[in-house]
Amino acid sequence: MSTGGGPASAVDRLLEQLERSRALGFLGPGPVHDHVDHAQGFLDALEGVEGIVIDLGSGGGVPGLVVGILRPDLRLVLLESAAKRVDFLEAAVGALG
Repeated sequence: MSTGGGPASAVDRLLEQLERSRALGFLGPGPVHDHVDHAQGFLDALEGVEGIVIDLGSGGGVPGLVVGILRPDLRLVLLESAAKRVDFLEAAVGALG
């Protein structure tokens, strides 16, 4: 995933939020870029899909936040039961616009 030029691109902001997710212990092992690359695989499954998509158990934001940035045409619902993760996701969505 390229970060493009200019001030704080959407991808740069996404990576910042995922680093924050990692710091909170919401992402598994490995570099954040690996999580993003894995999440991009969901885009193939969403080819041709329109409307609302639900990420069940959104946790630390993967794949939901990644799909949201790369497919802004979709309305994404992030569903999570853990309050701390919901707080993180709400803040991340706000930061990502």
